[in-house]
Amino acid sequence: MSEETAELVAGAYTAFSDAVHDLIGLRPDSIERDDFTRETIVLDSLYIELCEARHGERRGEAIRRPPAASRAPGWTDALSLIIQIDQTVKAWWPTVPDDSHNRHVTVRRLYALLDHGWRPQDVGLLRRMTKQVSKWVRTANNLLPTEETHSWELRAACPACGETTVNVDDGAGEQVRTYVLQADKSSAKCIACETSWGPEHYRLLAALINAPLPPGVLE
Repeated sequence: MSEETAELVAGAYTAFSDAVHDLIGLRPDSIERDDFTRETIVLDSLYIELCEARHGERRGEAIRRPPAASRAPGWTDALSLIIQIDQTVKAWWPTVPDDSHNRHVTVRRLYALLDHGWRPQDVGLLRRMTKQVSKWVRTANNLLPTEETHSWELRAACPACGETTVNVDDGAGEQVRTYVLQADKSSAKCIACETSWGPEHYRLLAALINAPLPPGVLE
């Protein structure tokens, strides 16, 4: 194999590997806690998030991505994409590789494809697979936006009604206690009395409850 041919294969393989890791690799990120500090976290892969989203699930505790209100269990867009990925990858690698980490069969197949010894005559196939995986990644990112809408619990009494906490249904029939003042970059609201404040009134609200403004809420 000539040096030029070897570089061609290596380049095609690298592009394919990058696309696969974009789909099934863990992703570093950070979250903002309610005391406005940031914490580094590791997110599941896009593929695993899709698998969870098709069942209407969330990921681990305070760092879970909030599902959109329109996402019912069996969310059809995620389900359709997962089926397409699973069927196409199975066609690429029909056998089921052994795995000691209990990973999804599609993830195993993609790693098997990465471990395969690709030849110069496979460059065209590698490029076609790269194009397809990259398309899945773009679609998944559109379905599961990478930028979360941050919200904050303001641990203070509502200046309108005086309430600090209230019991709310957690969606599973359990009552949980939460702070009544909830805010994001577009509005703040008391869930007890339903008084709301627009961003233009955040400085006044912060002064009333003796709290700092969350970073980036008001420039």
